[in-house]
Amino acid sequence: TEIYTLSLHDALPISGLSLIKRAVLSSQKAGIEEIWIVEGDTEKKLYESFMGDKRLKSKIKWIRACEKISSKALNVVMGKEVFLLLKDEIRKDFLLITSHCLFDHKFLHSLLEYPLNSNDKAVRIADTGICLCTPYLFAVMEKSSGDNRFSFDDGIKALAEKNMLKTYNNSDGFIFRISSKSDISKAKRWLYATLTNPDEGFLERVINRKISILITRLLIKTPVTPNHITVISILIGLAAAFFLSTGEYSHAILGSFIFLISTILDCTDGEIARLRYQESKYGSLLDIIGDNVVHLAIFCGITIGVYRKIGEEYILILGALAIIGALFIFFILLYNMTVVDSGSDTSSSLSAVEKREYGVEGIIAKLINRDFVYIIIVFAIIDILDWFLWISAIGANLVWMIILFMLFAKRENYKMPA
Repeated sequence: TEIYTLSLHDALPISGLSLIKRAVLSSQKAGIEEIWIVEGDTEKKLYESFMGDKRLKSKIKWIRACEKISSKALNVVMGKEVFLLLKDEIRKDFLLITSHCLFDHKFLHSLLEYPLNSNDKAVRIADTGICLCTPYLFAVMEKSSGDNRFSFDDGIKALAEKNMLKTYNNSDGFIFRISSKSDISKAKRWLYATLTNPDEGFLERVINRKISILITRLLIKTPVTPNHITVISILIGLAAAFFLSTGEYSHAILGSFIFLISTILDCTDGEIARLRYQESKYGSLLDIIGDNVVHLAIFCGITIGVYRKIGEEYILILGALAIIGALFIFFILLYNMTVVDSGSDTSSSLSAVEKREYGVEGIIAKLINRDFVYIIIVFAIIDILDWFLWISAIGANLVWMIILFMLFAKRENYKMPA
């Protein structure tokens, strides 16, 4: 079913995007293909910001004919000509959204799954300005409005009086109402709080993520793209591997901390991509390849460094086993992204982080996380990096074996596409 979204104009900026554009992009990500923007005196710059924006894939139609727009409710007053246009064109269930609502696509997914039966003419999200409606709303508006001035707010109130309106209690995603400029800082904190990943390790969550979000706050309004940050993270990771390979005690400690910087930036690129709706399969592929190139380089660096220091042949064997295990994990990830995902029913609009819940990335994330960088730091300080090679040689190979076992078991239970 084609869903129409009608949104009111609001240019308040939230993390580099106006609320209206963030609402449109969130709606688009929820699968809405046609968006009607009913607005008043739109600033030219805001309108121009939509033109040529490659992120916008849905069909967008602007309607500049409103007499009154209230930022507090669905109080859009329009003339008869605009009202009849909407009434004639919208023949199916549609979403009515005010752009002062900050929400994510998961919220809309959840709302759209909430059924409208014969006794319900609209489902409203209490006190937020988002409704899932049937075209019956226009008939109610026509009866409740006078003097050829039609109001959504009057229609919603009339539905409430007829007991044809229900409150929907959301359990998925998030929604935050912006009723004043003072709410913007609260909304930003809420938005940044959604960037955390349940699969993250403890130290990654309490240290890396807090630092990466600070960096994201600084970069979000700059022209820097997520792919720029990914490349910088890769280069820093390779620099860390070089210092680890020298065999010098001080260089090993320096290299381990440089590697920590690389992992923090590896969080930042994803954060900016999600906040700006700049996620792409190319960016996700670059991120996965970059991560694994850096990890292989770190294993090589530690192996060379420890071998230069100890000089025992078994170090090279341990390093080779660690690298082989990391390569197997990388190939499984790459295959899953390039082959399995292409034939999956999972929505392509999901971010790389969200897709981890559906595939092999989620399994790997539960088995390993970025906390291992702190093990490298501690072992470098104590000067026992050869222990890390033992752990990696055994652990990396156990991980890919467990992944394959779980994938085969999952395929048998759920008949996952190969």
